[in-house]
Amino acid sequence: MERNEAWRVLSQATGELLGEGRVSSDVTFSFCLVECPCGETVLIPRLEHEPTSDEMDFIGAMFVRCVECQRETRHLEVRSDGSAPRQREDPRCSKCGGNAFHLGQCDRYEDGGFFDCGVVMGICPRCQEFEVILHTD
Repeated sequence: MERNEAWRVLSQATGELLGEGRVSSDVTFSFCLVECPCGETVLIPRLEHEPTSDEMDFIGAMFVRCVECQRETRHLEVRSDGSAPRQREDPRCSKCGGNAFHLGQCDRYEDGGFFDCGVVMGICPRCQEFEVILHTD
């Protein structure tokens, strides 16, 4: 899957998941395709989340490692008090078990830019299965 196709598919899927097209007009959405500085869009995500993190409210950090150049960067961090120990999680495709994804992040904003919620979703480049990596609230 090429970059433009990954952008199109993930922007549509993440927007639908957050209610795009079904919510009031004062709600806006912001989407980005997660990319390595080298331009590669197939990345291996790693989550380090706090024990208070749950399926719908991620608290921790998401790192991504590029399959091409192996560079690892922190893509996202949601903190609470920062003192809790973090647990590591390596997301995998539920269909084929692969650990690399095209990743897209979509955030929903209400009333003048107030952050409401967000999602990071991946699509497996091997089998095209969608996986929700994390939700933020």
